[in-house]
Amino acid sequence: LILILIMTDFLRSDQFNVNKDRIYRVVTYSGSQRFGTSPKPVTDELVKNYPGVEKHVILTRKSGMIMYNQNNIEAEGFYASPEFFEVFSYNLEAGNKADVLTEPFSIVLTKELAVKLFKDENPVGKTIKFEDTGEFRITGVIDNKKLRSHFNFEMLLSYSTIESSNKDLFERLESWNNYYQNYSYLMLQEDVDPESIVHSLGEIYKARYNGIFRTEL
Repeated sequence: LILILIMTDFLRSDQFNVNKDRIYRVVTYSGSQRFGTSPKPVTDELVKNYPGVEKHVILTRKSGMIMYNQNNIEAEGFYASPEFFEVFSYNLEAGNKADVLTEPFSIVLTKELAVKLFKDENPVGKTIKFEDTGEFRITGVIDNKKLRSHFNFEMLLSYSTIESSNKDLFERLESWNNYYQNYSYLMLQEDVDPESIVHSLGEIYKARYNGIFRTEL
């Protein structure tokens, strides 16, 4: 049994988000196990064919060695879909929220990581390299050090990079059976009852998984 539901993560943390009361995460239950992740195609289907979702974000973990000149630094973060900064209220110190995560091989650094790599230099427009995925152009800098969030990161890479750089990973992430690699967040339209989204997820589950299901908040 796989149970897909939506839940809010914004209790003590994440209070800085302007739309915190409308942001939910899709999670998965398999037997007695709960996963904070869910299949990406479920969210894609929900957004495309059902009403109620204004914006959505997909996150997939990414870590690796960053190389710039003589600096080699291990960093952790996420591949993030383009609407990240429209859902979550992080302020960019440099870059344009509308397009920093649009193009493949784009990356946003936290201020702390940017200082480690570039010291006092402006990093925007510069190129860094990962051992495993090649070169990325820095499109923005974010200062998130003082913000309390349920997820932490040093960098955000454009999600579109995956399809361009790693076909095998891209195909795995697009699988309806992969419920353990993608984090899916929904920002609901104003005045939408979350129960209606739960119902829609149930309809998707019945259509795609053809099994017994239940949904709840």
